[in-house]
This record gives sequence, C-alpha cells and structure tokens, in this order.
Amino acid sequence: MPNGCFGSKADSCKGQQFYGFAIHCRLIAAAYLQTLNNLPQELWQMEEMEKIIAPGGRFAVKVAAWEARNSQWVYVPSLLDRQTQAVIFAFADPRWSMDQATWRSHATVHFVLRKFPGDHHPATLELLVNCANQTAVVVAGTEHKLAEIEQVLEAAFEKKPSAS
Repeated sequence: MPNGCFGSKADSCKGQQFYGFAIHCRLIAAAYLQTLNNLPQELWQMEEMEKIIAPGGRFAVKVAAWEARNSQWVYVPSLLDRQTQAVIFAFADPRWSMDQATWRSHATVHFVLRKFPGDHHPATLELLVNCANQTAVVVAGTEHKLAEIEQVLEAAFEKKPSAS
C-alpha cells in the first residue's frame, strides 16, 4: 500500500489505488494500440486457425488469429473463392474479430463481428455476405459492394465516451 494507507485508513485508500491503477492500464492500452496501428499489416503475428467451407464447397471463411492482450485473441475473417483461389474479401484493419460465422446457403454467410478493443456501441455488428455477388448488408441496412463494407461497418459504430 502507498504511504498513508495503513490500518483503518487502508479501506479509504482502496478506491484511490484502483483509480490510479485504472489510469495506468488505460495509458498502457493506448500506447499498445498506437504501436499496433503503426505496424504494417504484414508484421502482425497472425496464424491461420481454420477454414469454414460453404455447403456447396465453392466459398470458405478463413480465420486467422492474433493475441491482442494476454490470452485475449482476435479472430480475423476473410472470404475465399476456392475455385479461383481468390480472396474476395479481407479486412484492411486486423482488429476486426469474428464471434460467429454461419453459412445460410451455398454462397451466403452470416457474421457476428466485433472490433478490438471494444470501445464502441453496439458491442457487435451483424453482416450478411453474398459471396457470389460480392455484396453485403450490415445489420438490416442496404446492400453494399464488399470493397465498401469495412467503411460501412465503421460508420455503424458509435464511439463510447471516455470515462472521466
């Protein structure tokens, strides 16, 4: 305990210690994210975890993972056309994480996504992708080309206010 926090005063100092610790953690997290944001994508240590193949076999969700914090993993999805071996969609920002992917048909996949570090509302977004048409719908919105979808997802988030 810091000076002055002994005996009966210890309980009254716990809040101050926690507040100082919380500020320290926020500063470390901010510095860590700044470091990550400045790294080229090739330097992120990602390893392929699995492929989730569509019922028809033509398309697949490829999942790569990286450790954002101690034991906190980010699962970054991308979409592949297995016939042409082309990547039809991949996030430019590797902080997008897939909570769930469910194939609804031979070419349509439903994603539940979040973005690390989670400082936004809502916590997750739903994305319905038509791989054959290379289009997607965020939540229950309008259809967009896959090339535009990352910006559309970003716009769907509302930044949480900073705790003071």
